[in-house]
Amino acid sequence: MKRTIKSEGMTFNQKRFFELAGTLILLAVAIILLCSGMVLNPFRVANIRRESDIEKAYNEHISYVRMEGLSLEFTGYYKMNSKGNIAYNCYITTGFDTKYFVFIPVEGTEDENGKTIEKISDYNLLGRLRKDEQLMDTVAADYEVTTQKFIEECSVSEIIIDEAGAKRKEVLIIWIALIGLLSSYIIYVLVVLFVNRGTGGKQNGENQA
Repeated sequence: MKRTIKSEGMTFNQKRFFELAGTLILLAVAIILLCSGMVLNPFRVANIRRESDIEKAYNEHISYVRMEGLSLEFTGYYKMNSKGNIAYNCYITTGFDTKYFVFIPVEGTEDENGKTIEKISDYNLLGRLRKDEQLMDTVAADYEVTTQKFIEECSVSEIIIDEAGAKRKEVLIIWIALIGLLSSYIIYVLVVLFVNRGTGGKQNGENQA
């Protein structure tokens, strides 16, 4: 009887230890992915104060940047959603030596009559940095030059800025929920192991008596 109780106790503990190890590995992988920039990291936001900060943030794979006081001009280009409706209007910065294309949701770029605002000043955004070869090729074709010539002669950066404040909140909620779930399970397993260890110690004491 004593051997049976001890064997069951060890099996239960071993199972919980494996679960704990697996959960810790998952949590470690999630943290590594966040820090490496391989996935969207909503916890880190770079403040852009000068033009060089944009290139630096992109090279460091920072998912989100905060930009303030932008001066923008509408380019006439736009991006459509899956339903075929215009979702983003494309603007270009005018305050830097190098120009940057900026995509802003339609809702924030229309006047009272539903007409696209041509010029926007002192604009603040939370955005994502990416590159879009298709956009560059399209604009260059409209100018009837090669993409490389368009970039060089018009001083346009290959880095595109997408406004992503709302999407960052969604990603933030998902990550908080995931990390919270893993952390809660780790605490649960530790509590179960602690309680089971105490129970096992009591049983051993009773058996010895």
